[in-house]
Amino acid sequence: MKVRAVRESLEPSVAMRTPPSVVGFNVSLGKEYIVFTVDCSCDSGIFGNFGDSTLYGLEDEYGRLMIYPAALFEVVDARVSRYWVAGYREGSFQLRPQEFIDNIYLSDDIHEDLPGARATFREIKARLEAEAAE
Repeated sequence: MKVRAVRESLEPSVAMRTPPSVVGFNVSLGKEYIVFTVDCSCDSGIFGNFGDSTLYGLEDEYGRLMIYPAALFEVVDARVSRYWVAGYREGSFQLRPQEFIDNIYLSDDIHEDLPGARATFREIKARLEAEAAE
């Protein structure tokens, strides 16, 4: 699955039932991103009190796996990855590679730049990029 950034910010009061303010995100307008993970949450506490939300796990400009609201993007390749596994955890329906199911802290380990986690992320990225190119 690939998405293209069409917004850099959201008005949470409209989009996600929160007090009026604008929340900005570090995405590049027009850039296409491979989606690594999808989380559909009810009453999510992520990004403050954004309420119900769908979040995409994308690689940012620094090689980190970050989560972003789906409302920032348009889908440009709707194919579901054959490497995703469906699951449900802590009130969230999830689609993600098996490695994230086997190690629920893998995202944190990637952020902490742990060598094994970075290698795993590179492997996942290579698979998903090859799949996207098909």
